[in-house]
Amino acid sequence: KVLTLCGGVSFGPQIGSLEHGAHIIVGTPGRIQQHLRKGSLVLDGLNTLVLDEADRMLDMGFSEDVMEIASQLPKARQTAFFTATMTRRVLDFADELLTEPAKIEIAAQTAKHENIEQQAIFVDDIDHKRRLVRHILSQPDVKQAIVFVATKRDCDTLADELIVDGIRADALHGDMQQRDRTRTLTRLRSGQTEVLVATDVAARGIDVAGISHVINFDLPRFAEDYVHRIGRTGRAGA
Repeated sequence: KVLTLCGGVSFGPQIGSLEHGAHIIVGTPGRIQQHLRKGSLVLDGLNTLVLDEADRMLDMGFSEDVMEIASQLPKARQTAFFTATMTRRVLDFADELLTEPAKIEIAAQTAKHENIEQQAIFVDDIDHKRRLVRHILSQPDVKQAIVFVATKRDCDTLADELIVDGIRADALHGDMQQRDRTRTLTRLRSGQTEVLVATDVAARGIDVAGISHVINFDLPRFAEDYVHRIGRTGRAGA
């Protein structure tokens, strides 16, 4: 039995599900903390803690939340720590949580995007950039596209501008309620949405075979994020 605990949805159904017990809980730090404080989640019998996207958790400021949760877990447990980048900051975080860990490294796959044609387009200013995006999206070979932007505000603004131009666009960012994110991704997967305007935080794990184009409206802060972004296209042999 796998139970999901994340924010953006009401507590009631989650508390009801917790009362029936679960073998595995997949959750976000904030919501897990809230359940622990309410007493609706008891982790005395926990034997394995898995931290996925640990580097991303640090970027989003979740380190204190994770440490508070870990302080309430049994000392005798296995902790697994997954990260795409092993910076000094990540290593320090790992040292706080892990005891004499075994280190497993998987060879980087960052250059293996032979199916994806990449282009760098130079622009004069922000208005020129917006006009170019609209021009690219109007081309007949664009089936579905994701446009990556740096901020939540730009995400909403650009999506609204594309809608005014008659493009079926949606925004996806970290400030949205979970039910709204789910609804947006459902529209994308069903083909109702032609263009998704998204921030990096929201776009991790999007797997939609129909994405023909990815536009980096703003460059990412880290090279690994660029690789994640362009990997949203060229999927399933396309």
